[in-house]
Amino acid sequence: MPSDAALGVSVGVVRVLDALRKQRNLSDYDGESITDQALVECIEQALRLQELAVRRFGGQG
Repeated sequence: MPSDAALGVSVGVVRVLDALRKQRNLSDYDGESITDQALVECIEQALRLQELAVRRFGGQG
């Protein structure tokens, strides 16, 4: 399965993150509301990315 080179996330995760980014942009630029479900998903994805980053890069520097 293809993955992002930096953190090794799947293409599916990248698509989810992109969809969340698009929703945020609609909120920022058009004033559209963000659903509670999208907020929860965004937080969960951010925590997963943070965990991946710490595992991958935490011991460097």
